Amino acid sequence: DLPGADNILIFNNGNNRPGGEYSSIDEIQLPVSGYNYEIESNESYGPSSLFWTYEASNSTDFFADHISGCQRLPNGNTLICSGPQGRFFEVNNFGDIVWDYTNPVYGNLILNQGEVPPDGPFGTPPTLTNSVFRCEKFDYDFVGFLDYDLTSGDPIEGPPYLYPALCEQTTLIEDYKNKKILKRLDLLGREINYKSGFSLDFYSDGSVDKVYYLK
Repeated sequence: DLPGADNILIFNNGNNRPGGEYSSIDEIQLPVSGYNYEIESNESYGPSSLFWTYEASNSTDFFADHISGCQRLPNGNTLICSGPQGRFFEVNNFGDIVWDYTNPVYGNLILNQGEVPPDGPFGTPPTLTNSVFRCEKFDYDFVGFLDYDLTSGDPIEGPPYLYPALCEQTTLIEDYKNKKILKRLDLLGREINYKSGFSLDFYSDGSVDKVYYLK
């Protein structure tokens, strides 16, 4: 019952394209006759052209060489997950971007709004990644949401939004630039008293630092 029903919508990763590597969303309309998908002798399966396609205005700006996905929405728009970049965006039938969002979680760190996740070769330790396998949009009346409170909360990006209830003073004392550290948390919100990997350091002047300790 969606626009383009019975067509096939494809996230074309675009590896090894003859004209250069870039990704596209390709929709094909199958040349069926009744329940049959016919092929002529010595010919390839059709169709020979796309019913609809999306690619970036500068095609190489949109390239996801693995994972990723796309979903046709009831309003006719298309939701796209550019997996390696952790990017979700929605385009209309004219290819205009309606909204665009980048996953702020990489490794066990959550970025501030507007910060860009570090870029590095996928799967090469210790490189962290904000990649996402796929995303899917659900209506508010989706049956899986029954008995759940869907009231909107604080943004996932932070701090200062991450752990507002955990800013109480503790006995952890450490002088730093004429201020004292009150609490140190790992990125799962657990209190720690050592320096290792990523941490959130809460100070007596109300400031919060995201710190990565290198040996």
